[in-house]
Amino acid sequence: MESEIEVSIENANGTDVGGFLSLGRALGRWRVDLGLRGDGVWSRNQGGFFGDHSTFNSALSGFAAVGIELVPDLDLTAQVARGFRDPLLSDRYYRGETGRGFITGNPNLEPETSNQFDVALRYSPDTAVVGLYVYRYRIFDLIEKFRVGDDFFFRNRGESEITGLEVEASLALGDRLELQIGGQILRGEIVEDGSPTDGVPPPGVFVVARGDPANRWWWMVRGAVFARDDQPGPTEREVPGYGVIDASVGCELARWLEVSLLGRNLLDHTYFASSDEDAVFAPGRSLQLVLRGRL
Repeated sequence: MESEIEVSIENANGTDVGGFLSLGRALGRWRVDLGLRGDGVWSRNQGGFFGDHSTFNSALSGFAAVGIELVPDLDLTAQVARGFRDPLLSDRYYRGETGRGFITGNPNLEPETSNQFDVALRYSPDTAVVGLYVYRYRIFDLIEKFRVGDDFFFRNRGESEITGLEVEASLALGDRLELQIGGQILRGEIVEDGSPTDGVPPPGVFVVARGDPANRWWWMVRGAVFARDDQPGPTEREVPGYGVIDASVGCELARWLEVSLLGRNLLDHTYFASSDEDAVFAPGRSLQLVLRGRL
C-alpha cells in the first residue's frame, strides 16, 4: 500500500489594518448617521501546494443613513452602504480534506465588494415593538464555492443580488409575559443567468413566548416553520419544509446559581441540519440539564 503526505498550508499569514470614523446627529424629527472605513489587507503564502504568493488589497467602505419620526412612535429609516471582504487564507491557499470533502483554494481570487440598500419602518408604543425591513444587496466579484464531482473549488462569480423582506414584533402581554413573532422571505441569484446562490434560507416564520411567573422562575416556548427550499445553490440540495418546537424552564436557586432544562425538537421531526449537499439530519428530540454559576 502506498501513501502520500501533502501539506495543506505550509506557512501563510494575513494582516488587516483598518480605520473607522462615524458621525451621528439628531435634527428635530430627523436623524443622520454616517460611517467611513478604510482597509488595507495583506496575505502571504510560502510553500505548500500553491508555492509563494502574496497579495495586497485596499478599499473604502461605509454607510449613510437618514431617519425621520413620521408620527409619535413611528420611525422610517433608509440606509445605503458599501461593503468590502477580502478572501480568507483558506479560500486562497488551502488544499486538502475537510468535513465536506476535498477542497482546493484559488490564489487568484479577487475581493468582494457590495452595494447595500435598506429601508426600516419601526412602530414602538409602550407595550410593543413592530419592525418591517426591506433590503437589497448587490455583491460584485462574489466569492463562490462550487463542486466538480466529489471535489470543491473557489471562484469569483461576477455579480449576485440578494433581496429580502423581514417582519418582527415583540408584544408585552402583562407584566410577566412576552410574545415575539417574526418572518422572512429572501431571494438570492446570480445576475447574469438567474441561478440561485448558496446560503439563502427558505421562507420561514417563528413564534417565541417567554414568561417569568415568579421572581425566581422563568420559561420559554419557541416554534418555527420553514418552507421547502427548492432553489438550492451550487453546493446545496433541495430540502423539504419542516417545523420545530423547543422549550425551556429555569430556576434561580441563589443569586449566584441557576438551573435550567432545555428541550429541543420536542416533536421529534426529521429534517436536514442545513441545505448542504452532504448535510446529515439534525438531532432528534433531546433534553439538556444545565447548572450555571456566577462569581
